[in-house]
Amino acid sequence: MNLFVCFRSTDEYEGVSVMNTLKTKSQNALVILEETDRNPEWKKNVSDKFSIAHYVVFLVGSTTFESKHVNWEFNKAEALNKYIIGIKLKGATEESYLRFKKYKIFDSAEECLEYMLTMKEMGAIYTYTD
Repeated sequence: MNLFVCFRSTDEYEGVSVMNTLKTKSQNALVILEETDRNPEWKKNVSDKFSIAHYVVFLVGSTTFESKHVNWEFNKAEALNKYIIGIKLKGATEESYLRFKKYKIFDSAEECLEYMLTMKEMGAIYTYTD
């Protein structure tokens, strides 16, 4: 499965930790995509990666949606009808994940991974190699 992971640069330390947990626990079942360069082509790069992502995962901290980049990514993922899910970071509050009312948000990377793998087993998400 391909995941595109979105988070604020201010949450980078915790974000990298979450991504490492997903990689380790998935036993190579995941490919994690991200765009860290904020060059003039970043929107195109994100769009290209979204096109091969099965899930767009937002790491939600206390100020995640104060970022114009994260908001653009969220709106783009919605416009493309991507599977959107969230993982709460330590600073997340009820207010910080209000945008996830219609999406699943998990308390941990492990919970999120279990959900994605279950969905794959059920055939609810396909892979490009099938």
